[in-house]
Amino acid sequence: MAVTPQRLQAAQMHDRAAAGEDDQDTKYRLYVSAVGVDPDFAQGWMSLGHRLGDMGLLEASAAAYRRVLGCPSDDQPGTRTELMTAQAWCNLAMRLHHIGDDFAETAGLNCVLLDPEMAFGWTNLAMIRSRKADHEGAIDAGRRAYRLGGEKPENELALAFALLFAGCFAEGLKHFEARFEYKLHAYRDFPYPKWTGDEIH
Repeated sequence: MAVTPQRLQAAQMHDRAAAGEDDQDTKYRLYVSAVGVDPDFAQGWMSLGHRLGDMGLLEASAAAYRRVLGCPSDDQPGTRTELMTAQAWCNLAMRLHHIGDDFAETAGLNCVLLDPEMAFGWTNLAMIRSRKADHEGAIDAGRRAYRLGGEKPENELALAFALLFAGCFAEGLKHFEARFEYKLHAYRDFPYPKWTGDEIH
């Protein structure tokens, strides 16, 4: 199938935004224009979801990820692939968790059913289940996230919080020191020092 004129125009606007040469407001407008020209452009909706999240518009970001899931899978550039579908479920779960939507866990499960090796999908589930006081399920998801992607501090922190919320302080505090490698400075500013390996009781 030949590339449609709509998809070609949408992809060009998307690629310009993704190139990073424009300011953030212009990027947002380009992504909106891309999906306006071609509403079936899954990559455009995915990038718009990211941008809306960066802007703090979590409900709008979640809506964009839902649009990814409704896009067709064909041979056009930027089509919805299986990997993109799993990523959209993962991102949707994170957004819904942050706004307190009960569908968050279902979205997270859909992600790891499609891609059981996606560490951040398990990280989302650990956080979602911790919030629901499903401590056993949260620890299980946290351990999976850590096994698959322990080199990234956000995955180790998911396990840490699952353990701490469950009252497993000795193990949880050891993993919690991943906060010093994490990008969120608030995690570094808690009023206690970094654990240096001494025994925890």
